[in-house]
Amino acid sequence: MTDPERAASAVDVLEPTGSPASSQPRRPIPSLGAVSVGLSLLCLAGDTAAIFLASNGEYVVSALLAQAVILLSVAAFFAGILAAILRRRRRLGLAGAGLALVANPLVALVVLGFFGSL
Repeated sequence: MTDPERAASAVDVLEPTGSPASSQPRRPIPSLGAVSVGLSLLCLAGDTAAIFLASNGEYVVSALLAQAVILLSVAAFFAGILAAILRRRRRLGLAGAGLALVANPLVALVVLGFFGSL
């Protein structure tokens, strides 16, 4: 790089971060709040399927599905809280976190047990 014109043109093309300038616009990051709501709705569908399977005598399959729904609802809850903290569709994130709590089979068991003991 002894040629001064070539060195100057390389500096002009670089962004302040040092990476080459790209002519393509950046893709928007998917909304974390919408992801949380989507996962929560998927949890509700999984709960419904697990209850249906358990009522038909498929206890092993429904238990496995309920365990998967528990993990998914925890992920949806944390995605919603993270969306609220990072301000990426805050209201959707809070709605997704609340819906994930409702869709969690363990939370539903505790709530139903509480109201059953009254």
